Amino acid sequence: MNKDGFTLIEVMVSMILMVGIVLGTMAFFYMASSGQFDARLHEYVLNLQEDALEQRLAEPYLSLKPFEGPKEDNFTAFGKQFVRIYTASEVNTLGSTYNERYKIINVTVTWNIPDGNGGIENKSSLMKSLMSPREYD
Repeated sequence: MNKDGFTLIEVMVSMILMVGIVLGTMAFFYMASSGQFDARLHEYVLNLQEDALEQRLAEPYLSLKPFEGPKEDNFTAFGKQFVRIYTASEVNTLGSTYNERYKIINVTVTWNIPDGNGGIENKSSLMKSLMSPREYD
């Protein structure tokens, strides 16, 4: 540094450092906001699944018949289309002490997101619940 002020080299080096710091900070905030969006999206999917399971579990055990085919609901949120499919089936426990018929409820939610290459990636999440008739004696 000379007595009159900063040299051109010193000013350019400090500008490059400041630009690097600002760009790094911007990238951090971008990554944090996209991660927060993904977390909100997954929370919404879990809420859809839990809602369907709670509706089914609130029904009396004997009135919950296995579905002949999957039941489907469509939802739109966050600018995306979500499809919730739930099925019910029975499982025999032949040979067990009680010879019970457990009911399994599956809830699957599917949605599409951009894959970053101009295409679309299919996402899905599955949640299961098992109902025992002894809970309702």
